[in-house]
Amino acid sequence: MHVLLVSDTPFAGMRHRPQQMALGLAQRGHDVVYLEPPSPCDPAAETAEALANLQVHSLGKSAAQPSGESLRETWAAWGKLVAKSLADLAKPDPDIVLCYHPSLMPHVREACKARIVLDCAEDVEAKSASRPSAEAYGEAMSEGLPHADGMIAINRYIIESWERYLPGGAPSAVIEHGVDLDLFKPVSVEERQALRAELEMPDTAKMITFLGNCDARVSYEDLLTMIEIDERARFVFVGEVRPDGLTVFQRLPGDRIRPVGPLRPVKAALTVKASDVLILPFRREPHLAAVRGLNLYEYLATGLPIVASFRRALKAYRDLAHLYTTREELVEGFRKALAEPADAEVRMARLEVARSAAWDGRVEELEAYLNGLIATE
Repeated sequence: MHVLLVSDTPFAGMRHRPQQMALGLAQRGHDVVYLEPPSPCDPAAETAEALANLQVHSLGKSAAQPSGESLRETWAAWGKLVAKSLADLAKPDPDIVLCYHPSLMPHVREACKARIVLDCAEDVEAKSASRPSAEAYGEAMSEGLPHADGMIAINRYIIESWERYLPGGAPSAVIEHGVDLDLFKPVSVEERQALRAELEMPDTAKMITFLGNCDARVSYEDLLTMIEIDERARFVFVGEVRPDGLTVFQRLPGDRIRPVGPLRPVKAALTVKASDVLILPFRREPHLAAVRGLNLYEYLATGLPIVASFRRALKAYRDLAHLYTTREELVEGFRKALAEPADAEVRMARLEVARSAAWDGRVEELEAYLNGLIATE
């Protein structure tokens, strides 16, 4: 199978969902081309050496994304770069084109005859920082999905929201997010102490960590409540802090909050594993109900206690995490998480769920879906 994966994320040696899909399919013997947005970075050297079947191409040499006066104009410029790049690739007509943004699909359809599949890694409309950007994404879905031959998503709520735009008979499937078990496996007490020393985290501190982009979805009120519960708590944010997330930090005690910025996967995983409690403090609003957080399985793979605001996409994990809908539930859950012993049985249960979510299995599901799509010709 020849797969062209048109990503919205530069490869740059990272291991997000698009890269995991590309790497996994290449490891299973498929010919994979990863087409990334303009990026100043080259793919990780170890990837180029280990996987001869994976090619990484950039949509231009500029480090900046295509831009326009509106999101729609920016996406249109991006789509034109994709279409132009297809003609320059060694195999311009792959069997499958896997897209990570709906605005690209009309341009891909004009450029080649391959089967096109949209992968919804997260409900972008729900996580948008503003309603205008959410509406623009909704318009892109309504215009792009009619060109698709199929759709996959991390949960059924996303498919239920968007599959009405698919052509009749186009198959959809849930392929959940996965986890790199080797990267996020638990560490020994000695390793954990060394990691905390490197972070200059006091021995008496309780390290509370959030992995992901910090933006307007993060609840200032919930963070403030956790800060007030235990004076030992020190909050570490591993990921990009966007302007609307920075305003959240600026309202909190500066000596209790430490953003460490985007980190390479190995470093990010080490920081997470050095923690006492992991958090998903998203605001509790209806349009965020399907946003589970793409880091849940990474959290579970550490075995560490998790505190998260309740949403329907997390309901199945209520026995593994301290979920809350009210301030009182947050206070109770956070205190229980801080007090959880290292040998608690629930830690083994978290590890078991994480093992079932390994990327190998997710890629196998994707492979079966794509083979089925090709077989329907």
